[in-house]
Amino acid sequence: MIQLEVINQICMYLEITPEDFFVFTPIDMNINHKINNLKVDLDDSSLKFELDFLFEFTTKAGTDTFETSITIDDPKNRKKENMSSSFFTIDYDSLETRLILRIEDRSELFTEYQKKIPTVIWWNRLNMLDSELNTSISKMIKDYLQNYLSINNELSLEEVEEVSGRASSMIYNFKTSIPIGK
Repeated sequence: MIQLEVINQICMYLEITPEDFFVFTPIDMNINHKINNLKVDLDDSSLKFELDFLFEFTTKAGTDTFETSITIDDPKNRKKENMSSSFFTIDYDSLETRLILRIEDRSELFTEYQKKIPTVIWWNRLNMLDSELNTSISKMIKDYLQNYLSINNELSLEEVEEVSGRASSMIYNFKTSIPIGK
């Protein structure tokens, strides 16, 4: 619960108004993701998977949904051309994967929503999505590794450490970054 006295004290101290704290937008935005079709090769520490994204914009008139899917391949297996979907371009920066949200290739309705949402809210939501993706990818690899080790329970300690090192390498390589592109 927001205490008005606390807001008043903060505003007086910082010499600002309550409007500086709050941004109103007539649109609620939600971005969800799902990871599909995981392919892991522990021998060369590579993996491939599909990312599905669901953008939902809710206004008093209802909800509009935009979906896109993109395949992420290991940066070591990258082609000279960057992959893209209707919403994202994949940029393989050294060994890391960056998803760049492209502004120019979307429908008029999506662009209208984007114009009505303050940039700071877009950036905050995309930063949250970046963090969620990193967590999902790390969990996905760890779950695969646990399953792999339980199936191959006769591995030596040295082999377990080697597999763990390869999995750590995969997690490092798939740190995503989702800046808003042009």
